[in-house]
Amino acid sequence: MKNKKDLLSGKALRVIGPISAKDIVSNDMTESYHDISKIIPFEKKMPNFMEDVFSRNILVADENFGFASSKELPALALQKSGVIAIVAKSFFAGFYKNAFSIGLLCLIANTDYIDENDDLKIDLKLSFIQNRTKQLGIKIKPLRKYFYNLYLNGGLLNTLFLEEEKL
Repeated sequence: MKNKKDLLSGKALRVIGPISAKDIVSNDMTESYHDISKIIPFEKKMPNFMEDVFSRNILVADENFGFASSKELPALALQKSGVIAIVAKSFFAGFYKNAFSIGLLCLIANTDYIDENDDLKIDLKLSFIQNRTKQLGIKIKPLRKYFYNLYLNGGLLNTLFLEEEKL
């Protein structure tokens, strides 16, 4: 049975080059935790990010997205800004884990065929991205069940809460 969160649609917002945690959140980490609403993702690398993400909510990147990330703050800042999914060739392991811990979807796929503003439809059950702009399909690396459940439940805390309710 398909879950409504198995199908996502949106426009691609392309980020260029290697993206580190510091590129995503450039301000002081300790100060940022006190008021997440003050964080502007990609403040230095993409000054118009907040305007761009309003109409393009699927972030598309190259390799090792989020490198040097040890905290949830970069993923949380992206999620709070309106990003519904990140599609990249690969992720830094710490960023990947932290993103799923807060319920932000990270997908591994060949992003060479996705450009800025492409209209995308993601089907998690089929592990497939349909690029409706270019009329082509892109295979997604299937999610491990653990990460899929974290995404469906909205993160680690919600997953633990739901598991405890079953007891």
